[in-house]
Amino acid sequence: MKRVLSTLMMLFICLTIYSQQISREEVDSFNIAVIKSKPDTGRINLLLRIAQFHLFKATVTTTDFDSASMLIKQAIILNAKIKSKEAD
Repeated sequence: MKRVLSTLMMLFICLTIYSQQISREEVDSFNIAVIKSKPDTGRINLLLRIAQFHLFKATVTTTDFDSASMLIKQAIILNAKIKSKEAD
């Protein structure tokens, strides 16, 4: 029983440490897609996904917070222009 509990604890610790769901390669492709995309809800979703990447890193710095804040502000401004209830 102790072995099972120890194994589960180690598994849980590993999952929390490596819980970053978005890879650096995906973020790079998201950045390219933001540049090429039309100003619509798709672009808003991309901006928010990139912001999420900056906030959920293993080690978050003030630069990451600033980058995420800037991306979220861009999404808010874009949503104010297109007035999407879905993205609101």
